[in-house]
Amino acid sequence: MRKVTFCLVVLGVLALAFICGGYPFPGYPPQFAPSRTSRPRPAQRSLVPATKFLKVQNPVSNKYIVVLNDDVVSSNGPTDLRRQQVNAIANALAQAHGGQRGFVYESALKGFSIELPNEAAAIALSQNPQVKWVEEDGVVQEGTCESTPPWGLDRIDQMGALPAGGVDATSYLSTYSGAAYCSTNNGSGVDVYVIDRGVLTSHSDLSGRTLTSIDCTGSTMGNASECVNDTLTSGSGHGTHVAAIAAGTTYGTAKGATIRSLRTSSPASTVIAAVNWATADHNASPSTPAVANISLYCSIQSTQNNPDFSGCGNSIDTAVQGSINAGVTYSVVAGNGTNNDNVAVNANTMTPADVVDALTVAATTLSDAKPDFSNYGSIVDLFAPGVHIPSAWNGSNTDHLVESGTSMASPHVAGAVALYLQGRTGASSSDCFSLYNNPVPDTSVTGSTYAKVSTCPDRVTQFIKSNATLSSLSSIGTGSPNRLLYMGSLPAPTNPIDNQPFFVWQHYGDFEDSHPEPDESGLSFWTSQITSTCSTGFNDNDSCTDGKRIDVSLAFWVDQYASWFTTSYGLATNTTTSDTANTRFIIECYKRYLRRTVTSSDSGVQYWVSDMTSSQHNYGDPSNADGVRHLIAAFITSTEYRERLGQP
Repeated sequence: MRKVTFCLVVLGVLALAFICGGYPFPGYPPQFAPSRTSRPRPAQRSLVPATKFLKVQNPVSNKYIVVLNDDVVSSNGPTDLRRQQVNAIANALAQAHGGQRGFVYESALKGFSIELPNEAAAIALSQNPQVKWVEEDGVVQEGTCESTPPWGLDRIDQMGALPAGGVDATSYLSTYSGAAYCSTNNGSGVDVYVIDRGVLTSHSDLSGRTLTSIDCTGSTMGNASECVNDTLTSGSGHGTHVAAIAAGTTYGTAKGATIRSLRTSSPASTVIAAVNWATADHNASPSTPAVANISLYCSIQSTQNNPDFSGCGNSIDTAVQGSINAGVTYSVVAGNGTNNDNVAVNANTMTPADVVDALTVAATTLSDAKPDFSNYGSIVDLFAPGVHIPSAWNGSNTDHLVESGTSMASPHVAGAVALYLQGRTGASSSDCFSLYNNPVPDTSVTGSTYAKVSTCPDRVTQFIKSNATLSSLSSIGTGSPNRLLYMGSLPAPTNPIDNQPFFVWQHYGDFEDSHPEPDESGLSFWTSQITSTCSTGFNDNDSCTDGKRIDVSLAFWVDQYASWFTTSYGLATNTTTSDTANTRFIIECYKRYLRRTVTSSDSGVQYWVSDMTSSQHNYGDPSNADGVRHLIAAFITSTEYRERLGQP
């Protein structure tokens, strides 16, 4: 890195770029070109199985999950109406096949659980034209291992490599004052859905903030048809521990968030019921921002009727994806091996870890290494402390215990998400997807509606990932990103695009079509071009950062369209299309920054063509370097660009 630093010091202006062999790359070492420091986003495996009946290795005897076709019930109707309609279909199919209907799912997915007399009845049910697939109800595992001292909150509040003396775990409990976490930025007003084995709501670390305790096990109903108010007073140790890491008064990352406990049991059908309940609850009050944590996992069978692992099918993934689509951000465990056997495997073989749009979390040790038990791989989004983590336990209202596992890592991330979401207005599915995917701005939409976009799960997960501590971990496993959860950027700016790592990450997504995510070196380098040069933090913006943002954006242009630019980074004459050089560049600005397809005849394009050559600016056609920078500045500060990510 010494050579790189020397080049940057010597080459303080763009015109000297090629002394370091940089052209066509504006003044920076070519090894950090966006095209060389990007990687593909992990591909989401198809959630629709190859056959309509799925077996798992550890099934719950005679119990099944039925997923209906999307069009059997309209998604636009009220929740109660959808539930009535799915319930009617479920009852009819149960009667036809001699079964007893269980849970009804109308929000995260459309379907139900059912008990049938035998496998033949399940196979027959799967062939109904209203049914997308039927799978055996499988066993879901907890992500907990073993136990000793506290340190997690201390670590994720520190950027960079582990301090020389390490994290001072032994004195943490006695010296912790909570000053960094008990301030007004504590997750207040955010719902944290804890989908787990139940929470001891009377525990001193959770009392008064567990707004909802719901039982989705079916144990109090006999026929397992509803999620109901939880009558279990003891909770579970695992669920209590997880909830307190996310939002406990003593041990929690977001000490003021509201906990909604959703108790499940081993069958996958109960987890789906909890996800469905959380989705419906958020749909009923979408303005309340929400995050869900699932510290449970299940192996995915790889071949129909030939399961390699103890496992589940596709239904949990489908439910979690449906809930994310409704505006709930999910933090989920990478898992501890295949079946709590502590032999790590690629996390893309786990559900719901393999849901690309969720935050999949692996664990780290006190020495910033991946423990042997933690799963790994490209589906992992980031790491968080997961070894020797103290938290509340269910032995008494003051009990605590030290535990290890990816179960402990994931709620650290869920709590960080709650800190990000605090003070924001939650989003619905229409806020997140209709507005964002609409290529033409809707002039009837107000700025306050666009503000909700900053709480959409894709913006939230991008912020958490882009603001991680980079390249400080060891032994992370093949394909894993070297990213450790960092809370120091929270609270986040009102619009996340004002955060420098988020801004850089967004450029990879906008310019690198086939490799839309930065690797650690690219994210670190381009962020530092703004923050280090200007001596500012991630969330700071001034005239210096404004100028460096333009420089960074220009680097993405030159990397992607080298032939469009001269060695001084003005536009070269266009000899490939009928459009002038300015027009071609402006049209592409609409595509890259605003994701809109326009033509040279559009009024917006004509405005900018005129602006570039006006007597006020006289940048020329082709434009000179000042004109290129002028246009980049206009787009990255425009209302429409900012509305893509949050409020103007």
